Amino acid sequence: MDKQAIIRVSGRERNSPVFPLVAAYPSVRVEAAPLATADYLLEGNIAVKRKEAADFVASIADRRLFRQVAAMQRDYDRVVLIVEGNLSLYYTALPPDIVRSAIAFLSVTRGVSVVQTPNAEETAALLRVMSRQAHKG
Repeated sequence: MDKQAIIRVSGRERNSPVFPLVAAYPSVRVEAAPLATADYLLEGNIAVKRKEAADFVASIADRRLFRQVAAMQRDYDRVVLIVEGNLSLYYTALPPDIVRSAIAFLSVTRGVSVVQTPNAEETAALLRVMSRQAHKG
């Protein structure tokens, strides 16, 4: 078994602060890939969408999030949503219970793993660990 886990990265994420951090891990091989719906693709057909907290809240409000998740579920076997940043800073845009309800709907009803990280560094570290787990099978 190859020691490096593979993470495929969409063109949309190439300019994100997470990309160079993930690419710097020696245990991970990063490959550019034309991913239509996911931001990252791990081994085992596991799709990851990264959303900054402000965009997460905005995408709940305009319902874009639910269309994006449905498309990912059509394209991939498993879906993980990483919410980066402090959601409570955006509770003025949407009431907290609406945000919580969206997370609960995605997790409980749609079977999406929703994980929150505080910043790009932690997102990159989470992607590294997730890629290792996916690589192991």
